[in-house]
Amino acid sequence: MFRPTLHAFNKRFAIAVFIGYIGLFSVSFLLMFVFPIGSLAIVVLAIFGLLIVVPVGAGARAWEEGLNRRVMRRGLCPSCGESTVIETSTGVRCLSCGLTHDQRGAIVIVREESDETDATSPPPREQ
Repeated sequence: MFRPTLHAFNKRFAIAVFIGYIGLFSVSFLLMFVFPIGSLAIVVLAIFGLLIVVPVGAGARAWEEGLNRRVMRRGLCPSCGESTVIETSTGVRCLSCGLTHDQRGAIVIVREESDETDATSPPPREQ
């Protein structure tokens, strides 16, 4: 069961990279007063680090979506593994866990339509 591990990695990867870059910015800012060339080196390495980070994130996301498509072809939910899925206009919706996956295998956040509208909800769009 490699898919749950890959899903957890994809879920936390962007925030981990963001926190890492905030840390690099902090160190670079402090080095600016003590060792300016070190600060410049960190900035250059961080920019070139994006050449590694972006493809890793995209590749992991594509890998997870491919695994999800394989599970969806068998009629199972990629998230919980139950066979209580129904086809919808946005993809496949699981009746057990309530998640919707699009045709690529990515999780889609679907806003539930209700009969009552409150003051905070926007008016429905006309089609």
